[in-house]
Amino acid sequence: MLDTPAHQLLRETWEKSGLTKAQFARSVTFTPGHIGKVLAGEMSISPELAYHLQQQFEVEALDLLMLQAEAQLDKIASEEPKDRSNPNTGNQVTLDENAIETASRNGMAIADIAKNNSVSYGTIWRILDRRGVPLEPRGRGHSNPSPAPPNQPPIMNRFYRRQPPAIDRLADGTLDAATIVSRYVEGYSVAGIARAAHTSTTPVYRILDANDIERRSLSDYRRPPRAL
Repeated sequence: MLDTPAHQLLRETWEKSGLTKAQFARSVTFTPGHIGKVLAGEMSISPELAYHLQQQFEVEALDLLMLQAEAQLDKIASEEPKDRSNPNTGNQVTLDENAIETASRNGMAIADIAKNNSVSYGTIWRILDRRGVPLEPRGRGHSNPSPAPPNQPPIMNRFYRRQPPAIDRLADGTLDAATIVSRYVEGYSVAGIARAAHTSTTPVYRILDANDIERRSLSDYRRPPRAL
């Protein structure tokens, strides 16, 4: 099963549309059979499907794909054993995750840590991600990340963006709508804001809509050019 928070959001969108499954499928140019499997969590949400959902139902395509990717990465990380095989020899390698985290926080590039431990880049990346170490694009260290260009909102995907600061609930237990709106205007994604507020994306969308906040388009999520 591939059921993720993105699939849950897709089911909510379908239910709110009031359409039959066949009508919903036609509206996003897919077959009812394909949509049925996606709604059931048996298939992933493709970029093409996410794009059509954004066009027809104002669901942010990138947020949908990010929610799916993050859930899949979390699943992979949780299933990773501590003893990994060397990608070159196939021999088992026992890793010191504390030493790996320390090396990364001291500025060593992931590629160098992977080479020193005789494992793949992805193995080290997943260890650091699971331990909450800030990650930078492949090939860079962590001590001197390149700043974003002027007027460029934070990058909108897990691998390159900043995570919004935690958003605490108000004294009466309700969501802090003012802070949520402020974070979105600053450039953070709906998915990131939802995580920071410990809620789903649906209440965040409702708050934005109630405050007449215009939703961003895919063009607003372009990755800025890499600094030379």
